[in-house]
Amino acid sequence: QYLLGVWILNGVGAEDEPERFEGLAWVVVAAKRGYGPAERKWESLARELAGEDLERVEQTANRLVSWE
Repeated sequence: QYLLGVWILNGVGAEDEPERFEGLAWVVVAAKRGYGPAERKWESLARELAGEDLERVEQTANRLVSWE
């Protein structure tokens, strides 16, 4: 999940907003599951996001894991 998120983030441009949020959400999923590199990456990324963006990432993460 972490690698998928980083892969998506590395491949999208600023104009690819939905894909960017999906990449961030996969990092969040991995971080919530206790994967250390994901936790550190998310801490770094979250500092740069506005409140509404954080909420959108959280909603996307919840949607991604809702099938489990």
